[in-house]
Amino acid sequence: TAAPTPRPKPAAGGDPALLAAGRKLYAEGNLAVGTPPCFSCHGDRGEGGSAAPGLAGQLPAYLARRMRVSDAPQPDAAMEMQEILKTMSADDIQALLAYLATL
Repeated sequence: TAAPTPRPKPAAGGDPALLAAGRKLYAEGNLAVGTPPCFSCHGDRGEGGSAAPGLAGQLPAYLARRMRVSDAPQPDAAMEMQEILKTMSADDIQALLAYLATL
């Protein structure tokens, strides 16, 4: 059997303001625009849950592709995430991607 693919190491450094904005979105969401906190589905440290995949250790480029709004048919769980993504600005997504890279 093949050895498992090693997960990337968490990113160090980065723009402190961008990381703080991403951390806040992950922990608190932005309820004013309908963005729920990410941890409520994806876990405190991005470990995933019963209905949501783990985010910690994922490659940033992969997450960036997955966090694009799509009009293509999606499974129910993905449709829920698509609706959440529609509430987020491009800046919100960049901040969240920067934070997720640290998990």
